[in-house]
Amino acid sequence: MTGLSLRILEAALKTYTSKPPQNVSIDEIAREAGVSKGTVFYHFKNKREFERCVFIYSIEKYFSWAYDELERKETEALKRTIKKSLKIAKENPRLMIFWYYVLEKELFSGDTEFAHKLYSQWFGLLSSLLKDMGVEKPEQTAIVLMAMLDGISIYSLFIPDLDIDEIGDLILEFVKGRCKR
Repeated sequence: MTGLSLRILEAALKTYTSKPPQNVSIDEIAREAGVSKGTVFYHFKNKREFERCVFIYSIEKYFSWAYDELERKETEALKRTIKKSLKIAKENPRLMIFWYYVLEKELFSGDTEFAHKLYSQWFGLLSSLLKDMGVEKPEQTAIVLMAMLDGISIYSLFIPDLDIDEIGDLILEFVKGRCKR
């Protein structure tokens, strides 16, 4: 990816998280990036592909550490991942709104391959770690864990004083309770 592409993606992320994402135009993003609308479409095929790229860029920007962390196959890695994920969600609430916007568009388009691929990556990492930790039904537990993190991310939008450390501890208690005795 070129420096110009990254500048456009960063401008898009800033724009999409500064107002309701459905109200964002490519013209605004181009202005924020200091390029023409044509330049945006030179680098990205269409708005849907562009939004997908911004989504992936934001995951890489905020969560690139998580892949290495989860591959360590240790309980402490899961703890750090849960805590840091909740912190990112709390500190970047509009990022969550953007993600839900993109995923909702994917859902209503009838083409869920993009979302399925993203969730499969996280699901694979989590279920593998949970299996190594001796968690009973690791695949189902991974789904519940992912749903908890997604749900807490939504709640953090509306409950500004949400104690994410306490919530993270409760999530970990749930996971530990699923370990085979």
